[in-house]
Amino acid sequence: MKNIIKGQRREDRAKRTVICGMSAALAPILAPVASVWAGWDTSGVILVTMTTTIGAAAFVGLLLGRVTRRMLRDQRSFDEERRHWRDEAHTDPLCRIPNRRGAFDAASGMRSGAAASSHWTVIAFDIDSFKKVNDTHGHAVGDRVLTAVAEEVAAGIAEGMVAARWGGDEFVVLGVDDMSRGAGEVDAAVVGLAERISAAVRERTVPCREGDLTVEVSYGVARGPVHHELDDVLAVADGALMRAKAALRRPIRLMAEPSIVTVASRTRPAGSMHDDVGADYALTSSAV
Repeated sequence: MKNIIKGQRREDRAKRTVICGMSAALAPILAPVASVWAGWDTSGVILVTMTTTIGAAAFVGLLLGRVTRRMLRDQRSFDEERRHWRDEAHTDPLCRIPNRRGAFDAASGMRSGAAASSHWTVIAFDIDSFKKVNDTHGHAVGDRVLTAVAEEVAAGIAEGMVAARWGGDEFVVLGVDDMSRGAGEVDAAVVGLAERISAAVRERTVPCREGDLTVEVSYGVARGPVHHELDDVLAVADGALMRAKAALRRPIRLMAEPSIVTVASRTRPAGSMHDDVGADYALTSSAV
């Protein structure tokens, strides 16, 4: 109802503007005619014509200024609304971090400003036994777990990276490294970042009816030259993640405190570049 009233008011203002504009435009014509009809001499007619013309021009200028300001205001409102919906289209509605589309959009910007020697860095995270959390505690608690993990992943990334919800219970961190450091140093830094985020997730608790819920994440890491397609590097990271999850199947159980914890140990193969099936991460830049 309010929108209908506002629309009617806008129509009324538009009609008044048109009437005033037409009156101002006709004034320089009608005023001299009326002066001649009244029997004024030539100088009087000229004076009236000049006065009405100047007045009409000033009035039309005011109308044009008002219309222009309104058009600019409407354009700004349209641009703001367009940016809002564009941001919404690139943002996960639950976790309020970029979704897959938003991540690819950010990655496109990273790639355009990257040096030819730069490398993609991808870390894929997946919540362990997330289906059991949903089945045991319900989807509302599952949503809170997703939100908590998203917050920890987004808070833990390095400057210039982007964290996104890739779908379901999987999250991805994307970045570009200029390789100014040695490859070994970069590998160690990426794995260290993944470990810090994993530790932050383990320490995060989510309240539920049964007590405080804690979860863990598995991750896979991959790097590849920035001139390669990002999808290829993502596939390597996803493969590493699947191998990590296959090697680290951990049951969840309810503790007496109570809290849900995952039970198992991680295997830590020596070296930064490896492809072991039992590994909890893998760096495979040569695979792409």
